[in-house]
Amino acid sequence: MIKKTIPETVSRLNLARLNTPLQKMTRLSEQLGKEVFFKRDDMTGLELSGNKIRKLEFLLADAKEKGATTILTCGGAQSNHCRATALAAARCGMKSILLLRTSDVVNPPKIEGNILLNKMAGAEIIWISPEEYNDRDAIFQREIDCLKHKGDMGYVIPTGGSNYIGCWGYVQAIQEIADDLVNIGLDDGETTILSATGSGGL
Repeated sequence: MIKKTIPETVSRLNLARLNTPLQKMTRLSEQLGKEVFFKRDDMTGLELSGNKIRKLEFLLADAKEKGATTILTCGGAQSNHCRATALAAARCGMKSILLLRTSDVVNPPKIEGNILLNKMAGAEIIWISPEEYNDRDAIFQREIDCLKHKGDMGYVIPTGGSNYIGCWGYVQAIQEIADDLVNIGLDDGETTILSATGSGGL
């Protein structure tokens, strides 16, 4: 069992069902001739679940501590991160503004999939072009200034929640995996962990 490394001074909200199970893929293991396990972060349980909530537990805790009333973030039109952020913010009693990237801001995508869920969570959607997305920090600042005039306080979560605060969610995930490996007797230093990544912050 590895030493716990998350400082007590790091705030976290309890939004996900953790720890998620480490499940052995029996048939795949037989086919490959090696033991294969999946970390079941599809079972975190935030509405449609997923791994994104791990970071949001820390990011939204920081937002609440700083007095934020509105969460701002960005991503592609069907971003899972944006959907998770909108739903988590609603659960925490905060509003959300999403900068969603599309090739045609005049004719944005249909309201379906994650876009529909964002709307159901009460999120305000601002459609921006790929060129505007490259300058999204300026758009975030514009929206934060507008919120201030209304007496609200904005809090920006970067693409994918990938910053030093969000990363604590995956520090915790690695701790879980390390403990899981101890429990199943695979803590011999020979285990390989594979992970997909999109924004660079998982």
